[in-house]
Amino acid sequence: MVVGLAAAVISLWRLWLANHSALTEVVWAEDGVFPLCVEKAGFLTCLTDPFAGYLLVLPRLLAGLVALFPVAQWALVTNLLAALIAGLVSAGAFAVMRRFGTGRIVSVLVALLPVIAPIVGLEALNALGSTYMLLLYLATLIVAFPSPTRYAGWPAIVLVGLLLVLTALTIPLA
Repeated sequence: MVVGLAAAVISLWRLWLANHSALTEVVWAEDGVFPLCVEKAGFLTCLTDPFAGYLLVLPRLLAGLVALFPVAQWALVTNLLAALIAGLVSAGAFAVMRRFGTGRIVSVLVALLPVIAPIVGLEALNALGSTYMLLLYLATLIVAFPSPTRYAGWPAIVLVGLLLVLTALTIPLA
């Protein structure tokens, strides 16, 4: 939980460092298009209409939430949701690495990698339209570092299955 919170804060901090007003003023590409679609055509229509051949399910689901807020708040809501996703993915990565048996420090570094690596640009880290990158990262860790025990329990199996299906529906390359 601490790792997830740290990741969320780091992602917001990186955005703030790049542009102090970005948190409340910057909405990236699809992060504005999808809520507009929800406003104009409805949530279900926008959820199932391919965008450049991709479903981008997670960004579209989150767009339904963003569209509930006034347009003037979309940047803030979008950036907070993107930070929440980064935090959840990092917390998941930490759990995967610890369950695999890696040490605490290595697990923290692997978990925070998506939010601290300079190669991950702000338009990828703080954009709901690019959440597929974080989903792919976590899905790759889950597949590459399986639990050493044969039985992880049905809640873990269901969560992993949902993550993998969500990843595949978000970006077909998964």
